[in-house]
Amino acid sequence: MKILITSDWNTDAINGVVTSINNLMYGLRARGHEVKLLALSSNHQTRITDDGWEVASLPADFVYPEARVRVGLMNKIYDKVIEWRPDIVHSQCEFSTFLMAHHIAHECDIPIVHTYHTVYEDYTHYIGFKKLKFNKNGERVLHKKVATKAVAEFSKTISRFCEAIIAPTDKVKELLLSYNSKCPVFVVPSGIALEKFRQKLSIEERSALRKEYGINDDEKLALFLGRVAKEKNINEIIKYISDDTDGTKLLVVGDGPELDNLKKLTKELNVTDRVSFAGMAEPSVVWKYYCAGDFFTSASTSETQGLTYIEALSSGLPLLCRKDPCLDDVVDEGVNGCLFTNEEEFKTGLNTILKLINSKDYDREKIAMSANKFSRECFASSLEEIYLETIQTYKNNRENINRAESIKQIASKIKEVLALELPLKGSSIIGDEEDETED
Repeated sequence: MKILITSDWNTDAINGVVTSINNLMYGLRARGHEVKLLALSSNHQTRITDDGWEVASLPADFVYPEARVRVGLMNKIYDKVIEWRPDIVHSQCEFSTFLMAHHIAHECDIPIVHTYHTVYEDYTHYIGFKKLKFNKNGERVLHKKVATKAVAEFSKTISRFCEAIIAPTDKVKELLLSYNSKCPVFVVPSGIALEKFRQKLSIEERSALRKEYGINDDEKLALFLGRVAKEKNINEIIKYISDDTDGTKLLVVGDGPELDNLKKLTKELNVTDRVSFAGMAEPSVVWKYYCAGDFFTSASTSETQGLTYIEALSSGLPLLCRKDPCLDDVVDEGVNGCLFTNEEEFKTGLNTILKLINSKDYDREKIAMSANKFSRECFASSLEEIYLETIQTYKNNRENINRAESIKQIASKIKEVLALELPLKGSSIIGDEEDETED
């Protein structure tokens, strides 16, 4: 098959969506498929890449930190993609490149499969809505209600123009069904390169890395690795660690908009000697931080799957994480990790984890094996089956599908959910593809 993947993030970005895309491309190519990526660039340049094409874009921090939106005309890129003649489009994002995916699918008369990576209800604090009521203190009182309704309508609109949606977990599938999704939803956990996280540091290397952050060999280290953002609830972990009397230390690896606030919190709680911040780690060395830790911890409830949880398990780290449906098929309570919903359960889970890693029977390799079902090979194989089924279903129902009238509907819904003034007049940020002309 010729498979076109579209994404608002290019492969230079560091996040779960990009990790999932990279592993999918690897797995599909290993199975003999031709795969190309159509993504937004990191600047205002449109270019051809080794993986496909990148389209000029501008920052869209008004939506989400580090987000980008397409800018400029697209006809030349469309011509190249259409000339390539993909058999199916697999969209990975709901905004700029979803419109591109839709246009290409219409021109090539092929189906769209879309992966729903993000639970947008957990990210509404980044979006400023125009029409909100305020209480006497000037606080927004309808923000969550308005945002949730907008997200539900938006997600349902997206599903109308797809032949199938991929949900990384049952949690996401149930959410989409609650939005009244208009197409079939398949649960397929994103795969990762397990072997990448099963590398080992020597005793000396592990000790040296820990000492960079003031952690001695005999101290227990909790590791958080990921985007340092409000929805990750890292402040909760810091507070729990500050109340812990066992002397457990925490290393936060990552960067993001909440970093300064968390550093300030550690000073307020007087735990700067127990909580360290490593900043952003290059993807090529992330595995070393997992090796340096004793267990992985997170209080996030915004994950659709939580790839860092799988990476940690692959490295042999037990998990101590906030209970979430996305972990139902990941954590075997008391065997490879523990779940909590409050501070008391965190402390109970911490005691269980510490007993586990101090036990003479503790085996990191056994914990690593519990991640085998999340390999990128299994990931690609599952999606290959869905592609083939979707292509056949599309062919059988082609006469009932009319995409020509829908591009403006999607663009309108995107503008509605953002409820924002576009920053550049006269530029094609969201755009109506059929209205574009060449300069």
